[in-house]
Amino acid sequence: MKRSGPKSVRNSEGGPGSSDPGQFSYTSAVLRDLLFRAFGLDDYQQQISGPAWIDSDRYDIVAKIPPGTTKKQFQQMLQALLADRFKLVVHHETKQFPVYELVVGKDGPKLRESGQSPAASGPASEPQPPARDHDGFPTIPAGRAGLVSAFGPGPHSRWTARQQPMSALANQLSGQMATGHRVIDETGLTGKYDFTLEYDLDLADTSVARNDGPILSIFDAVQQQLGLRLVPGKALFDVVVIDHAEKVPVEN
Repeated sequence: MKRSGPKSVRNSEGGPGSSDPGQFSYTSAVLRDLLFRAFGLDDYQQQISGPAWIDSDRYDIVAKIPPGTTKKQFQQMLQALLADRFKLVVHHETKQFPVYELVVGKDGPKLRESGQSPAASGPASEPQPPARDHDGFPTIPAGRAGLVSAFGPGPHSRWTARQQPMSALANQLSGQMATGHRVIDETGLTGKYDFTLEYDLDLADTSVARNDGPILSIFDAVQQQLGLRLVPGKALFDVVVIDHAEKVPVEN
């Protein structure tokens, strides 16, 4: 681990569950990035409290990972590494934050439950550019599970999902909330579903009309297209509070 040089490019690769589980690298990372990974947090900003420089000073890290290391074990290793190199000392607090709860609408869900699970994929192959539909949005190849999203033209956004649980939808929605609030799945729906969601990034909570049809806010789209609702709520989250950290890490 060392401070990033002027030519360091922000990038994160490897680790358990990736195509390179034996090595983890993160270049031009701020300390908040590393803490987010080390503690497996849900909210990038609100769940870490510390000095301002954890968002400005940048570092490069390359770490070898023993074969068979689980995600949980990797997080513990990264915590130990940060404690050693940054002399990091933290404590945990539980705080209540505003959220949106994803619930079923009054008329019930408009989701199509997925059929047979896609067949297990064969040996890894070279990544291919995603297929596109007639509007230019990416599609999911036949027999594959996943959730893809794309934007354009303009603020028009379209999500396509296959074989996805409600937790995946909630996680994806969390990244689109202008308020930064997380979305918590409270639907009680336990299956896996296929769905499409289209909305306008520029709309807060209203819909407008255009010549080729309505463009909905994400709130209206979730309700009208999926039969679900986003309602304000509150939830408790773990917060990592930095008691001490040194700007200059101990290098290899």
